[in-house]
Amino acid sequence: MMAPRSDTSDYVELHAHSAFSFGDGASQPDELAAALAEHGYTHAAVTDHDNLCGALEFAQAAKDTGVRAITGAEVTVEDAAGRLRHCTLLARTGEGYANLCRLLTAAYAPRGAAAIVAASESDASALARAWLADADHEAERARGA
Repeated sequence: MMAPRSDTSDYVELHAHSAFSFGDGASQPDELAAALAEHGYTHAAVTDHDNLCGALEFAQAAKDTGVRAITGAEVTVEDAAGRLRHCTLLARTGEGYANLCRLLTAAYAPRGAAAIVAASESDASALARAWLADADHEAERARGA
């Protein structure tokens, strides 16, 4: 259970797991949203392992409790030495969400599937560049507003 925070107005949880992080998270997305609201959080990201299965349920429950949901996932990647690592990816916009969905779909696609792009290094790099460009565009727009 989360400990109450006195400084929650400045703190945003960007790495929470729901029960959809099998073996790692325990709370259902609606329970997590309620606990976050109870403890005074105003924003939070659920970043389940390699999926967005609880993202919509969390977003709906968070909205009902007054918490602003941030959509993301903790993806498993292989480094140059062949070790598996975790990388947390957050979607800032609809385009970022679409990129994250494509990345996760490609990761689960069977090797050689013609209809879905395989998760190659170049495809992952292109998606990462698109996400960063999207984030840069949003930052420029915010500065100009």
